[in-house]
Amino acid sequence: MHAWLFATAFVLYTGDYVIAGVLPELTNDLGVTEGQTGQLVAVSSLTVALAAPIATVVLAHASRRRLFGFALLVFIFTKSTAAVAPSFAVLMILRVVAAMALSPGKRWHSTPPGPTSASLWEPRSAVLPYPGSG
Repeated sequence: MHAWLFATAFVLYTGDYVIAGVLPELTNDLGVTEGQTGQLVAVSSLTVALAAPIATVVLAHASRRRLFGFALLVFIFTKSTAAVAPSFAVLMILRVVAAMALSPGKRWHSTPPGPTSASLWEPRSAVLPYPGSG
């Protein structure tokens, strides 16, 4: 199960950077400058950087499995649609949508057992109660 999850997350995250290898071909096909096609990579990274903290807070109580499944469906849809995108603007919008779907990615990872970072700042008695106090 964990190998499948790792492999899928790897594909989701690296899928946004595969486009860097075909930027010259996109420049010719879409009739835009190399700088504009380079923005396809930048807009994806910027969207994740801006949306991840917000998505993590807003979706804190959502099921990780549902988030992961939703992100996978959005990934498949946006990448399939991007392959036949008629214009640069449509391709840019698809990149933003895909990046927003990947934004809550920190929620997919499981928390390791043990005290959380928040509990490290609490009084010791709150973290490790005295025997017989519970």
